[in-house]
Amino acid sequence: MTRAEMLIFIAAIIILMGALYIIDYQNDVIKEQAGVINDQAFLILGKDFDLAESKRQNARLGDNDYFYPVDKPVISSDMGMRISPITGYSLMHYGTDMYSNYTMNVYAVKDGEVITHYPPPDGYHRGHPKFGGYIEIVDSYGISTYGHMSTTLVKEGQQVKAGDIIGIIGDTGLSVGKHLHFTYYLNIFKGV
Repeated sequence: MTRAEMLIFIAAIIILMGALYIIDYQNDVIKEQAGVINDQAFLILGKDFDLAESKRQNARLGDNDYFYPVDKPVISSDMGMRISPITGYSLMHYGTDMYSNYTMNVYAVKDGEVITHYPPPDGYHRGHPKFGGYIEIVDSYGISTYGHMSTTLVKEGQQVKAGDIIGIIGDTGLSVGKHLHFTYYLNIFKGV
């Protein structure tokens, strides 16, 4: 290899490394922006829930009513940074942990279709590795998720209406007490 070829080869490697660095940096920026958008979506939903609770009525999301996932929820852990009761480390908690002093029922928050269903662990089913009895429902505005249930009453592909009982609060998966882990992912690409 001549000296000129060696210099061209070295220059090509430097350019390639620079391009890879830029691509990696752009990926980090995109991930960070996606996280900010996701956090904003959670905040919007949280404010809707807070407003509805202050008025003692079901909240509004888009054009349709949505229901609380449990009756008169008692929030035991909000979304945000917290010390994990499982690991003891500070981690982001993506969702809201809640229970009710009235019933153990878990309700679909909006009309939609069950897209994921993990029956709770028993001698036959393994359950979701983190959330045990777990359900995801897609609707016209996003996806609602329900975790740690002791009983699930739906199956994948089933259509549900807002307010339908879909399960029972439980203590399955990585949990330290009976509660529902609830998350709502707004579909930000529909302009919600």
